[in-house]
Amino acid sequence: MKQALLTFFIIGTLCYCNAVFNPFVHDDVVFIVQNPQVHSLDQITDVFTQSAFAPKSAVLANAYYRPLLDVVYRLEYWMFGTQPAGYHIVNIILHIFNAVLIFVLTLRLTQRRGLSWCAAMLFLIHPIQSEAVACISGISNVLFAFFLLAAFLLYLRASDRRHELNLIKMAGIYSASLFLFGLALLCKEQAVILPVLFMFYEFCFPRVLVRGNAGWRLRLAGFLIVAGGYFLWRKVLIGGFAASFVENWGEFYLRLKAFPAIVMNHLQTVFVPLDLHYYRSYDILAPWIGPALSFVFFVIACVLIWRILPRDRQPFFAFGWAWFAVTLLPTTSLVPLIHEYSWIATFEHFLYLPLLGLAWSVLTALDYFADQWFGRYSRSIKKAFIVVGILGCVVLTQAQTKMWAGEVPLFEKAVQYQPAMGRLRLLLAQAYYVQGDYQQARREYQHARDIMAGYLGKIRDQRVRPFYQGFLRDSLLGLAASYAAVGDWVGAQDQYNKVLILSSQNSDVENSLGMIAIRLEQWDTAMMCFERALKQDMQNVAVLTNLGVCYIRVGQTDKAEEYFRRALEVDGSFGAAKENLNQLLKQKALKKGIGD
Repeated sequence: MKQALLTFFIIGTLCYCNAVFNPFVHDDVVFIVQNPQVHSLDQITDVFTQSAFAPKSAVLANAYYRPLLDVVYRLEYWMFGTQPAGYHIVNIILHIFNAVLIFVLTLRLTQRRGLSWCAAMLFLIHPIQSEAVACISGISNVLFAFFLLAAFLLYLRASDRRHELNLIKMAGIYSASLFLFGLALLCKEQAVILPVLFMFYEFCFPRVLVRGNAGWRLRLAGFLIVAGGYFLWRKVLIGGFAASFVENWGEFYLRLKAFPAIVMNHLQTVFVPLDLHYYRSYDILAPWIGPALSFVFFVIACVLIWRILPRDRQPFFAFGWAWFAVTLLPTTSLVPLIHEYSWIATFEHFLYLPLLGLAWSVLTALDYFADQWFGRYSRSIKKAFIVVGILGCVVLTQAQTKMWAGEVPLFEKAVQYQPAMGRLRLLLAQAYYVQGDYQQARREYQHARDIMAGYLGKIRDQRVRPFYQGFLRDSLLGLAASYAAVGDWVGAQDQYNKVLILSSQNSDVENSLGMIAIRLEQWDTAMMCFERALKQDMQNVAVLTNLGVCYIRVGQTDKAEEYFRRALEVDGSFGAAKENLNQLLKQKALKKGIGD
């Protein structure tokens, strides 16, 4: 046992060691670096009575409640601050512990050490796991899986008839399982599938480890009560149980048709992990008949394999596919996880836990057929296959974790596979801009602008128009900033004016136009822009200060002093207003002294 566990730690560390040097990327920045809520341990218990942090563009976002995740972020920030290495080490260690739990769980279900080791190792090093492990914010998947697997193990222990347990000890183990289930729910709402997994377990392994038919129903009732209490508390806090399955029946029909294609896409990603990338999505408007037929043939093939397998292997093979289906279902097209327009989310981290069920079924079948086809050579062939598989997965996983070394490589690869997604183009443009590659940023902002404008021309649901208008506005603002960064003030001015066509009430854009007019020495135009900005936001200290500068330029120093003082009344620490006012007062005093 110790030797098997040691190999998990060695190979797991080897796979993900280069991730330790990766920075905060994308969601890591939003949820940790730029989220002041996790920067302090003060009032840490309040997270259990508040809804989760959500981005500003929440029109199409799904509300969630993950207080334990927020607690973990606070503790990590307290220990590591803005040093990402510590966060990565926590993810890697948790992932390795999950592999250990899977080894113990599989061994308990099958009593076969070799199969258990292979299933845990495949879970540990498969390259598709890199999105959950190498991304700091992927801890939501790793942590909820840890609690869920531990809860499952304790459930098996509480229902095991091979060891005589007194009532108190059994109740203690069962209560611990319930508690871990509650922790899993507080990490990620997807953990609600655990009672369903128990039902499939009881169905696939009847009278093997359980104490009769009535006992498992009573045990299951406790988990249903915990899940019901969680959703009731969630409803009180965020006003709903979960995202609505049907907002639009036509759209739901498209998602339903796409379900087989999405499942087959996930399977292809696992079996041939050569096109892995972030922000993986599927277009529900894509042809569906071919994938649907492939799905049907695949299901038939699985049933035939199940029939061929000996009776002692059939339950575990079936339970593996049940695990895969149940853990994957909450993230399929049946639930509206929309990225944009007809693109729905099929993130690779959705497969973090389903991969286990897939490994169970596939390894069970391969182990049996290898024995049947290769006879006395099967043991050597299986060992060679394992060695080659481990080496291949290690190489692919290390290469995949390098993708998280920065936002430019992350989104470049995503755009390479999904060039028609406007949000990916926008994210890549922003990454190029931060890197200082303004020409590339401008090109990607233009792509994003064209895609978002195309969506606005096609959508019929007026409720989502602000969502795409916001992305179009971000694209135009990014274009303007890219032009301005290289001194193309006319180009920047043109893009800002297009933003005002979308939304005429925008104080910041008017202020930017005023700044460009100053660069072009168009003082009257600048003052008009600042006046319009001030009408929209009377407390904008930057606008007040800029107006003061303009009035100095046209010789109206008293007016300039008035605006500087108004800016300091709003924010007494605003440096630009304070500095300009001091210089103006010195000039006035100097002139007065010369006059005297």
